[in-house]
Amino acid sequence: MRGPIGVIGWPLSQILHEEDLMRFTPSAFLSSVLAAVLLTACSVPAVPTAAQSVAWNPPTAPAAGPIRSRLSLYVASAGANQIVVFAPGAFAPLRTISKGLSRPMALAFDAAGNLYAGNTNSVTVYGRHSSKLVRRIDLSGNGGCLVYALAFDRGGFLYVACVSPGSGPGFVAIYRPGATRRFATITDRISQPVDVGVNGRGQIFVANASPASGQSGWISVYSPRGTHARRVIDDGFSPTEVPWRLAFDRSDNLYVANTHDVTVYAPGESRVERTINRGVSFPHALAFDAAGSLYVANCTSACSRRGSVTVFAAGKSRPTRRITHGIHTPVDLVVDSSGNLYVANRTGYDVSVYSQGHSLPLGSLSPDGESPSAIALGP
Repeated sequence: MRGPIGVIGWPLSQILHEEDLMRFTPSAFLSSVLAAVLLTACSVPAVPTAAQSVAWNPPTAPAAGPIRSRLSLYVASAGANQIVVFAPGAFAPLRTISKGLSRPMALAFDAAGNLYAGNTNSVTVYGRHSSKLVRRIDLSGNGGCLVYALAFDRGGFLYVACVSPGSGPGFVAIYRPGATRRFATITDRISQPVDVGVNGRGQIFVANASPASGQSGWISVYSPRGTHARRVIDDGFSPTEVPWRLAFDRSDNLYVANTHDVTVYAPGESRVERTINRGVSFPHALAFDAAGSLYVANCTSACSRRGSVTVFAAGKSRPTRRITHGIHTPVDLVVDSSGNLYVANRTGYDVSVYSQGHSLPLGSLSPDGESPSAIALGP
């Protein structure tokens, strides 16, 4: 879930092999999914230097104009244990962050511009415009934690979605601004929290994957900084329709990316208001631009094909545009304040960049041999 500047987490399907994806059901969560995480975590390659690990691929299609952005792009790679930073509008890397990282799968920025990276068993924090590690939040107790998402509320409190690497349920940890000691822990109505978000009223929303065979996932909702679920949203979900990602539009409507569609809920409501399924297939990430248009990253056919990004005008369920050029199994996407689109491609091992309103990429940002696990925009 996105924070004040930007957060993108790592979808569960990104850590599954394609043959697992074709038969994946929520009941397999604790077995095949988490086992895949632990197995891949045992074979992390040595961290390359920025010069070795990143290259800018020039555009193969006519350029639509220069990228104008006030924010830097941060590209995390769980396999390489690094975050590569690109200055606003720049196509060459500015610096590489590696200290303290352990398979980073989520990124966020606080109001002061400090970078937070969600890792295996920790959250590491880096100073604004710096690669220096300023503090580390330890999450190794209680069976461990795979950090899948980060979010901030308006008061600067941090919310960390922890998926359990074992057989037990996960949890959501809450921290005061700048703290490393936990303020509170959410376990009520939590199974395996794959995303967490905060709406405009400060309410906490948690997407929970199915805890057992034949059971559906759900969204649990909490009062600001509360730990007891005030309501549960289960309409629109089933054992084969799992909630993956959360996003809020400027009117505070809740959008949920499920296995095969996107369901929309009005503020305060628990029933589906409308379902977006045209041009949507295995959606892995959601984003909104300044005009309120919705962008959906589609990992088509259980991520066995190239995929696409579909664009919907504000409040509409029929796509206005479909982007396929430069898309290779999209798992994350962000849109900056100027309308530029950045798409992280798992099988393309790159981030494709599009100027506002265009469907041909200006080029691709390519960490050498490693898939991006998370991307974010920040200072």
